[in-house]
Amino acid sequence: MFVASINNLFKKQYAMNIDTPTTPTLRFWQNVLKYGLIYALISIVITLVYYIFDVNIMSTSVSITTFVITFVILLAIFIISVKQYRNQGLDGKITFLRAFLHTLAIGVIGGVVIGLFNYIFYAYIAPEYLASQVEPFIEMMEKFNLPEEAMDEAISKFEESIQPLRMLRSQLTSSLILSAVIGLFIGVFIKKDITTPEIKNV
Repeated sequence: MFVASINNLFKKQYAMNIDTPTTPTLRFWQNVLKYGLIYALISIVITLVYYIFDVNIMSTSVSITTFVITFVILLAIFIISVKQYRNQGLDGKITFLRAFLHTLAIGVIGGVVIGLFNYIFYAYIAPEYLASQVEPFIEMMEKFNLPEEAMDEAISKFEESIQPLRMLRSQLTSSLILSAVIGLFIGVFIKKDITTPEIKNV
């Protein structure tokens, strides 16, 4: 469905002849697959590092650090990949829509690979790791002095959230949303024509 939607949008762009080169040297799917896998590989390495060193993923500092790292990685990958696709595959011209879809596709591909890896890893290879995170979560929640009923509900929801299948869905959703948000900004700032002499000399 996602792939078909993007292909349909591209066909419309070709039909309207909007910033579309006749012979692109670097095809869209080759680029997004390459950088989507790079994004996934980096995220998988981070997951394995956390597991090997038994990192408490419930720690506020770890959560913030993980989000910042993920955001910076995605931003860098998106900028590099879209610029490469624009410069090498589109003769220096790219529309906002094409740049946005490019970043979104990378996020989706990376999210799918990461989600599948996490599912297999936590469900079959290291199921005890997620279970070991329940106690740190309880300790963190106790600092808020919640009523017993609210505490029990929070623990129950947390235990549901760390089920491998639930984590797979969460990964896909978060990758899609984060990629879309970043993609909007990437599309605005990279949507330009670099074939003019003024920009080429920058």
